Amino acid sequence: MRDKYKNKKQFQKKSRLEILKSWMTSFVITASAVIVAVVVIPASPKAKIKNIQVFQDQVVYQVEITDNDNAIRAGTLEIILENQLERYTIPLDLGMNVGYFSELNDDTTYQMYVMGDKGFGNEKLASQTITTELNSGGAILSYNLLESSDIYNPQYEVDLLVSDNLDKYTNVVLYYGVVGYEETEPFEYYSFVISDGQSSVVFDEIYQSNAQVYTYLEATLANNDTIILDELTFYTPLNFEIYYYIDQVSDTTIKLSMYPESYLFDKLTYEFKLIKDGLPVETQRISINNDVEETMHMNLEIVFEHLKKGTLYVLEVKAIYKNPQTLAEETKIAEPTEIRTLEAFSYTIDISEFETYYEVTLNVVDPKHNFQLAYYHIYDIQGEFDIYISSAQLEFTPIDEFKTVTFIIDKPDQIPIRIDIGLQNEANSIYHQIIHQILILE
Repeated sequence: MRDKYKNKKQFQKKSRLEILKSWMTSFVITASAVIVAVVVIPASPKAKIKNIQVFQDQVVYQVEITDNDNAIRAGTLEIILENQLERYTIPLDLGMNVGYFSELNDDTTYQMYVMGDKGFGNEKLASQTITTELNSGGAILSYNLLESSDIYNPQYEVDLLVSDNLDKYTNVVLYYGVVGYEETEPFEYYSFVISDGQSSVVFDEIYQSNAQVYTYLEATLANNDTIILDELTFYTPLNFEIYYYIDQVSDTTIKLSMYPESYLFDKLTYEFKLIKDGLPVETQRISINNDVEETMHMNLEIVFEHLKKGTLYVLEVKAIYKNPQTLAEETKIAEPTEIRTLEAFSYTIDISEFETYYEVTLNVVDPKHNFQLAYYHIYDIQGEFDIYISSAQLEFTPIDEFKTVTFIIDKPDQIPIRIDIGLQNEANSIYHQIIHQILILE
């Protein structure tokens, strides 16, 4: 009986243990499932109804939208004006939007909404209640970049409305001025006299890219006081180009350089992708912060090494940045460049040092005739930056299966120098290779 009782107790303990294990296993599985199911929801884009002008049968709006997380689905931004009997919809873009609703009912209350979809259905980003009424006022209805203008001299057609139903104004003038980069206000204003009703003017005195245009509509009252009826600030088109240079192509190396123009962006990333036969070989990325003191003299160097000789590569370069006007991430892609590495070659170099000069002899085996010249460059290296002193280049003399050249390099007096000795293609300067360096540190 004792053994039977003992076995029963052990069975009960075992059963409890199995139940606890089962609970713990279920808990772990459930917890893991919860972790796996977590979805990161991007932050909502920010919409601000910056200005509204209300008239008897029209409502003019200014809405600015930014999207720092690239959350909004393309084509889903819109502004809605509605009440129980009416509903009007106009599509919006990221950045500054200016537009209007017309043919509305007088003395009627409407709800205005800015809507957008992040992938989970329409979301209300901003809203305001307005009531149409008879009054005197003026508004900037729209601004549109003219296709005939260029990026360095953008021109805009600006539509305006002046509605002086209460005969309050003796004169209405539209002013505009350009605020350049790192400036706080326009240096000069241009003006147009605006008549009652709807009209258009052209802004053609901008002459700047990456600038802001500030414009305002001013009315003069009967007592000669002036009031601002409406004002607007908008950006000229973002002008950003990718400039890079091929410094050197040898049999196994491609070297590039660029001076980044990062002042427009808080952060800018360049991507350099080397492609062979349609497949990526190597990708390099360089990120730069907006530090003018650090980047204004920066020369970025990008080097692709251990490449195949005599092979055609395609270089793709793109810049990734946040548009300062919309905060959305954008990508600009440069035109692809084809680069062929040189065919195989070999060389020997013999350097004899004398008291005041070096005698250098080069023998080069170069079946595909990559190089026609030998050269040397001399640099003063005693300062923070190397300073060019002098250089020379000479042609080779063919001898059987190789070509040779001998030249004399004079030593500058009593300063530390570096002498680069290399091979050069006569027709295309990017095809060159430094094969030896001499340092004199005395």
